Amino acid sequence: MKKHTLAKVLLIAAAIFSFSSCKEDIDERNRYTFTGETIADFLLNREDQFSSFTEILKKANLGTNSASNIMALLGTYGHFTCFAPTNEAVERFLIQQDSIYWENVRALEAGEIGLKDFFDTGIHSPLLSELTDSMANEIAKNHLLNRAHLTRDLNEGAFPDANLNDRFLSIAWENDENQNVYAKVNNNARIILADTEVENGVIQVLDEVLSPSTELLPDLLKSQDSFSIYAEALALTGLEDSLRLYRDDSYDLGGKSEQSLFGNGKVPYPETKYYKNTVLVMPNSLLESDFGIKDIDGLIELANKWYGKTYYDVVDEDYRSRNNPLNRFISYHIIDRQLLYASGSGTGGFLMENYKSDYSGFSSEINMPTTHDRYDYFETMMPYTTMKVTKPFTNAELSNEIVLNYAQDNGKRFYNAEMRKHMNVIVMPLSRVIDELGISDFDQNALNGIIHVIDRPIIYNRNEMQGNILNERMRFDYLSFWPELTNNNVRWRQKSAIEQVMIPDGYCKRLRFNTPDGKIAMYCPTGGGPGVYQGDELQVMQNYDFEHRLPYLPEGTYELRYGYQVWSNRGIAQFYVDGKVTGLPIDMNMSTTNPRIGWLADTGEEEVDNENDKAMRNRGFMKAPASIQRFVGESIRDWNMTVRVILSTSHLSEGVDHWVRIKNVQAEYSDKALQLDYFEIVPKSVISNPDKPEDRY
Repeated sequence: MKKHTLAKVLLIAAAIFSFSSCKEDIDERNRYTFTGETIADFLLNREDQFSSFTEILKKANLGTNSASNIMALLGTYGHFTCFAPTNEAVERFLIQQDSIYWENVRALEAGEIGLKDFFDTGIHSPLLSELTDSMANEIAKNHLLNRAHLTRDLNEGAFPDANLNDRFLSIAWENDENQNVYAKVNNNARIILADTEVENGVIQVLDEVLSPSTELLPDLLKSQDSFSIYAEALALTGLEDSLRLYRDDSYDLGGKSEQSLFGNGKVPYPETKYYKNTVLVMPNSLLESDFGIKDIDGLIELANKWYGKTYYDVVDEDYRSRNNPLNRFISYHIIDRQLLYASGSGTGGFLMENYKSDYSGFSSEINMPTTHDRYDYFETMMPYTTMKVTKPFTNAELSNEIVLNYAQDNGKRFYNAEMRKHMNVIVMPLSRVIDELGISDFDQNALNGIIHVIDRPIIYNRNEMQGNILNERMRFDYLSFWPELTNNNVRWRQKSAIEQVMIPDGYCKRLRFNTPDGKIAMYCPTGGGPGVYQGDELQVMQNYDFEHRLPYLPEGTYELRYGYQVWSNRGIAQFYVDGKVTGLPIDMNMSTTNPRIGWLADTGEEEVDNENDKAMRNRGFMKAPASIQRFVGESIRDWNMTVRVILSTSHLSEGVDHWVRIKNVQAEYSDKALQLDYFEIVPKSVISNPDKPEDRY
């Protein structure tokens, strides 16, 4: 990475925009007579370079709801990123794809492959004139984003928006033979002319055609020899079968696409329901050099060490059993949603970082300053387990890394010193996979998820998770509870003004409705909601009664807290944990300065402020976290419109589901709302530790 550092500092600003991928809902009414070139003009005026690509764009239609071709769209008002391959790139692509197809035909006829292994590229001729309209659609949409992006504004990772085929493109920075830095898209196409700004967007000229893999996760992993040991383990355990899900075709709202939401007009439902995962793998080279593992037998031995009878009462020799050590090992390397490397900047990232909105200047740098670690928690395919993901800004060595199961005090508290080899696991960006590991052909983007390379095996050890890694105040953004929202462009959805998305009953597996009357809508991260955790929130309206499952955590006693903003349109809700009432109903319209809550502004005198904090806790409330800001330098702890309520102290058993129920108890509820912003789960040991009292952040 060192050779890229100076160039990145000069060329890359940490400012990433995000937008939803409503692929066929581009507004064609905003036609405009431009004084300068549009994307269409730029391409048409340079036929010697782009005539092949313009022919493809003319063949391609926007979709079933539009008769206009994509070329016409690129002559209208908008803000697009157009990746434009040269004529030579298109010609080379057609020849390659045609050759692959006919080689597969030959191999099938010769009996070298079966029908299930036959790959139809969709291109059966090297001639552009014989390209089908459906393939023209595929190619054209792969090269267009519905928001303008300059490469100098992007960190390494994924582009913040999906392309018009609902696929994410990656960007990496490399050096050419003269040590000049250039951007590479999807690890196959070099941007040879970057950041040409025109009236309706940005053009990035490519030396290759973009063709994201259509393979599912296990097949994409199998196709790459550098990861054959992990791929063999995935097949041996049968876990690859779970990674073949892609789209829920039963998702059907009966023709209903939107719902009224009081004064906000019609709000859309999610268009799709995709299943996606993140698979974490180590290359064979690192397994051998760092752990002496040369084959699947070596990986089985490592799995038995950590998931055998030493740690588990029930151990099964059948690799396909969830109680088998290898099964446990591999399943903990699979996260329940697609997480892009771009640190949350855009749909579905590991962490919310460098997230910006055009609306009122909202950005994650304002909302969550880098003076404190940024973190999130995600469940894995290993039953009843959670993984912690951190950007440890307070650790100079790791501040630029995405770290899995970040250990407090660098593991000094570990009971088992050997676990230090499996803590602080680093997710490697694409450039490091290429430069340091020499895997130049790495393809991480599957049709139904993403593959990330890690620098060491990650192990779930109950004692260390309970006593170290998860022995902390855990704060969950409400939208992180449900992977469906990440996988279907709902979480991190972005436009230049406030936008909502309705969450239908049954859409999220861990969310269930007890009445048909309630409405749940997600509000995008915007300047319209300063002071909310990670910028987004859910609003629940009408006569709601619903339940959400808590994340899986080690067995223990936890304090459960709910954070909210006081607002004039808030209502009164009763909370329950595992069917038991947690206390009095919460009136979210009540001022925090009411004696029932007792909020007082900080005086700057520690003793006085601590006394107020204790008095509020005695009433069952806490001030909001100091680490969340409304504006630069203005913490929501100092804003009397925000507060946390302590719901209960509950024992959460391991291996079972625990549910929080929230029910409207206000008689006049028609215009009242419940806000779902963040939820805290705090081990009792953290609260009762006199040597390290819980901080205000």
